[in-house]
Amino acid sequence: MTISRRDFCIAAGLGLPASLMVTPAQSGAYPNRPVAMICSTPAGNGPDVIARIVADGLTKIWGERVVVENRPGGRAIIATLAVKKSVPDGYTLYVAIGSTFVILPEVHPDLPFDLQHDIVPIGLIAEQPFAITVDPKLGLNSLADLIAAAKKRPGELLYGTFRGSAPHLAVEDFLSKAGIKMKFVAYPSTGKMIGDVMSSTIAVAVESLSGLGGAIAGGQIKALAVSSAKRLPEYPDLPTVAETIPGYTAKGWFALMAPAGTPKAILKKVNADLNAVLAQPEVKRKLASLGTYSHATTPAETAQYIADERAFWKPVIKRMHLMN
Repeated sequence: MTISRRDFCIAAGLGLPASLMVTPAQSGAYPNRPVAMICSTPAGNGPDVIARIVADGLTKIWGERVVVENRPGGRAIIATLAVKKSVPDGYTLYVAIGSTFVILPEVHPDLPFDLQHDIVPIGLIAEQPFAITVDPKLGLNSLADLIAAAKKRPGELLYGTFRGSAPHLAVEDFLSKAGIKMKFVAYPSTGKMIGDVMSSTIAVAVESLSGLGGAIAGGQIKALAVSSAKRLPEYPDLPTVAETIPGYTAKGWFALMAPAGTPKAILKKVNADLNAVLAQPEVKRKLASLGTYSHATTPAETAQYIADERAFWKPVIKRMHLMN
């Protein structure tokens, strides 16, 4: 039997037996109606594209529409708060960006939610390494060349990325481990940053390959290294940072989550179906075209992954004085 939310509330108010008060999530096989998938960035943005790839895959498996709802603004606070306040019945999911769970709690201690308790992980979607690129006119042919140039001109070379982002953390960690100094310039968009590299306004740009890949392919900027642990199949000639600085890796990541209180059976099903989507060759191809690589995990593995990321980046964040 399926009853409306209004009828459910009326039944509860009349004190009817619990057996007669069937919630939408319990009234049949999940899901039996459209599912909302909240994304914290505008439509067309990189995370939104990734969300829509996942939503399309789940729609095909479930036979019910998974609709991406964009809630941009407030450094993901608006979207996250919407998830927290939603009914935990499996019909609201959240495509979370790694920086929301790693950086946001450190720079905003007064958040209107507790990310460790109000939002629960379902599974990782993918990881996204970053590219270190330079102005081709500098004549730098390797990461070692960039390090040498920075040592000759400490603090003079300018690098650009988004303030308080995962690439920002990645660069600062790289500078520390390389023993060099460069000056940070914040950018509101990838296009503006690429333009300033091309005009020699800044020397270095660091972002995901989904943002910089076109300019790299067109020769407007030159890629020196990628932050992944291994070379990428799509860029076999692009060295990793670790080939110059052993052990160095950095990446952004995306995870599927839900409001706390969502039934464990639903979390388990969504995790299994998400991983089935991520295993599809066409989905892998679409993600790889965005410089993004699927990474299937269980809910417990996802929780541990997030905890490890927070622990690793916390001292870097504190050193950067990102509080505002």
